[in-house]
Amino acid sequence: NDPNEMSVERIKNEIAFRESGMYENDNPYDTIGEETGDLGKYQVSPETLDFWSKRFIGRKVLPDEFLNTPALQEKFMESEIRHLESLNAKKLESFLVLHNKGWGDVSTARINREKQDPGVQKYINNVRFPKSQSLFVNNK
Repeated sequence: NDPNEMSVERIKNEIAFRESGMYENDNPYDTIGEETGDLGKYQVSPETLDFWSKRFIGRKVLPDEFLNTPALQEKFMESEIRHLESLNAKKLESFLVLHNKGWGDVSTARINREKQDPGVQKYINNVRFPKSQSLFVNNK
């Protein structure tokens, strides 16, 4: 088994750990990115939520509802992963690059280009800020 090929659950956990400190945070679902305003366990931008929620959830979801409904966040992320899989993202590294840098062009050439970015390399390699230097605020 290639450790870079992952199940949906494993990909979700890898993204959540990097995005909201899933294992450091009592309730990662109500996390708001202090600098970005990104939402929840998977740090979905408000713009992404606005644009994709109708397709992924079946209706427009507002940020407050998203933050307060873990099941919506899980469904949204599972849908994102399935969407990226349909565009031929197959490896964990590809999912991490696309989640971090946006989905626009999902070509192998773009993914390879983006992987050269030092910030993306840190993200892929799971370099995190210590809890005392967290970039997140708790919503409640």
